[in-house]
Amino acid sequence: MGPGGFGTVLNSEVSSLSSFRLAWMCVYSISVTVSSITSGTSQTFAFIPGWLSNVLGTLTIVATQNRYGAQLWSVASLLVAMQDANGDSRTRTGVFFVGLAFGISQISLNVVSNSFSGGTDMSSLLPKYINIRRGQLVTAFLGLVMNPWYLLTGAVIFISAMSAYTIFLQPFLGILVAHYFVVQKRRIKVSDLYTIDPGSIYWYSRGVNWRSIVSWIIGSVSCHMCRVALS
Repeated sequence: MGPGGFGTVLNSEVSSLSSFRLAWMCVYSISVTVSSITSGTSQTFAFIPGWLSNVLGTLTIVATQNRYGAQLWSVASLLVAMQDANGDSRTRTGVFFVGLAFGISQISLNVVSNSFSGGTDMSSLLPKYINIRRGQLVTAFLGLVMNPWYLLTGAVIFISAMSAYTIFLQPFLGILVAHYFVVQKRRIKVSDLYTIDPGSIYWYSRGVNWRSIVSWIIGSVSCHMCRVALS
């Protein structure tokens, strides 16, 4: 690591944590990691690569403390600091390719995980008026209205937002798993999935399964209360 090392983050003296507090911090860290990769149940298998990425990212952040005078958690800020510290051709070339890789990664991720999935969900709500392309435009507009750049103003805000994401996601995934394995016993009637006939087994009450909505609300409130009580 050279003379810069990892700064004072990994070497600072901290008071010992109780067993309960240490266990909670471990669970909290896992929750934050999972929240960044579980936009779909299939991505749960990416837990180990996601965890490894978080560890390497954390080590990179703490390594910037002595080198650049601050803990730079934003990739853009880190690349700018690297050029300011050493603006030779090798550094500029490295920054260019790193920025290009991150740019391609973000575009690909947003198209697949946000734009297309959001457009599909929007089209399923009002298929008569919204197709997938229009749904993608609506998703993009709503994304701008939410002012997502405020989440990037600080590492604490970003981590809090990502951890809060699991409050709503975990009950949702729990309902899906319970419905498939317990209620339906791994049996799906495919023909009833694509009809608005009241005779469909998935019609419930005018097309809405209120029990799942109530379960989701109870689960979300419970997750939030546990998070507040243990934080």
